[in-house]
Amino acid sequence: MLPLYLFYTGETTGIPESSGFTVQAGRTEQKGKLAFVETSIDFQDTPDPTRPRTVLAVHESGRWWVATMSAFNPAYPALFNVNVPSDGTRETLMALYEQELESSRKADDEHTAEKETQTAIETAVEPCPSARRSSAGDPRHDIRLSHGYELTDEQPPSADLLEVMHAIEGDAACFSLRFAGSVPATAQAELATLPMNKRLSLHWEGGEIVGTSTEPEEERTFVPVHAGRDGSTIVIRLPARALGIGASAYRWAVTVFVPTEGRASLMDSVPNALTVSGNEDHYINAR
Repeated sequence: MLPLYLFYTGETTGIPESSGFTVQAGRTEQKGKLAFVETSIDFQDTPDPTRPRTVLAVHESGRWWVATMSAFNPAYPALFNVNVPSDGTRETLMALYEQELESSRKADDEHTAEKETQTAIETAVEPCPSARRSSAGDPRHDIRLSHGYELTDEQPPSADLLEVMHAIEGDAACFSLRFAGSVPATAQAELATLPMNKRLSLHWEGGEIVGTSTEPEEERTFVPVHAGRDGSTIVIRLPARALGIGASAYRWAVTVFVPTEGRASLMDSVPNALTVSGNEDHYINAR
């Protein structure tokens, strides 16, 4: 498990930025497989550049590892907003270590659950049932970059979502997504409903698809998904309860994100340019 920490560098405040830093290890107090290490962090191109910091290291697999990543990060208050005490007390470090371990366990459990829930995308497509079906179209040439929402210069057909059909089939919700070109090999789709205010994320890559749901203040859960892909259409079935679908009328919306070679994704929505919070999202009648 590799925890990554991001820090605000103050580039918009006029505060001098550090162009980098180096760390030197000093006195070490070892207790079995644990060690408390005094370090000195030297910032470059900043006033008052040197900061002491004590970290906890753990011996695993034949080498020593930094076990308290958040304590190890720079604590220069003018450049970094780090809510970690700088005293490096043994109690603080042990508490941080337990937090890191718990985060790693949860990440490992999530990874295992995701792998167990992944299913292969079939090559045969079974269309959504025609009864009680709702559909919404989307005009071409409306793809936007997800990080800035501006229209893209090039419109690759595999990212251009033309139409979504939705129907309820017993206890399953069926979504049929039709693209202008072939179904993208890698993409993420977000399904959403109102007034239930449910959102479900689908990710497919390498012929596998997995669904995840995150409720406010709850952990991620994985949803069983079955899908078939043929040419420009992918049909997806999942439990209706995952989207809160019951016996009353509701609205739905679908957004697809197709990654680019850069750091952005191509975003397309059905209904066009709407989110599920809008008043014009597509309705489906009550069962």
